[in-house]
Amino acid sequence: MVLILEDIQIGWICALTTEASVARLMLDHVYNETIPLPRHDDNIYTYGRINLKTGDRFHNIAIAQLPLAETGKASAATVAKDMRRTFPNIKFGLMVGIAGGIWSRGIDVRLGDVVVGVSDDNGSGVIQYDHGKYLQDSAFVQRGVMNKAPKLLRTAVGIVQRNHMCKVRDYVTSLNSPKIRRFAHRPAHDYLFEPRYTHKVKGRSCRYCASDRLRNRPKRSFTYPAIHYGPIASGDAVIKDVLLRGRLLSA
Repeated sequence: MVLILEDIQIGWICALTTEASVARLMLDHVYNETIPLPRHDDNIYTYGRINLKTGDRFHNIAIAQLPLAETGKASAATVAKDMRRTFPNIKFGLMVGIAGGIWSRGIDVRLGDVVVGVSDDNGSGVIQYDHGKYLQDSAFVQRGVMNKAPKLLRTAVGIVQRNHMCKVRDYVTSLNSPKIRRFAHRPAHDYLFEPRYTHKVKGRSCRYCASDRLRNRPKRSFTYPAIHYGPIASGDAVIKDVLLRGRLLSA
């Protein structure tokens, strides 16, 4: 098969090298050939496909990584713009990668879990945490709402949620291959501390934190990652402040 620009249907954007490496491993087939790009496009792509479960159908995918040391919304927007102009038949783009989690009593997010950004009201499913107001002794107040994901994707997520117990588990389990386990595996310990406890020593492991501030959680009855659906927060800054993170939870 000779790949051309018109063959690409889905764009996959990664912010970090680790994310791009795992993304490549998730492809069912990698195209080794290159496609001549327009002069305006400075992205470097990995081309591949993900096979569908029915027949011989598949999605052709282009994976792009943000330039080193240029992570953030502006860089991601540039990569997405060039990708959209280069591949005329692209249906939509996805931003997939690793992130921090905000634990709550209602949603038990643990290291290694998967979070799908969907709206639980009339919003877009994404909260831009650096576009709003942080009021004194109060929660974050969002300013404006981002555009919703394409209707096709929102419909697909609804179907996935409907088949969650019987299908998603199979898909996640199928990723448990030796080549992916080199990059993605459960941590030896998944520590969860009290909501207002802050790390005392920067850059040190959680093993050096106060053990009496740990929060006990029941052991899960399964070993595969859980899949959660709900709003996700996105922005330029990396948030490692537990108090600020708690205010975002109340947004």
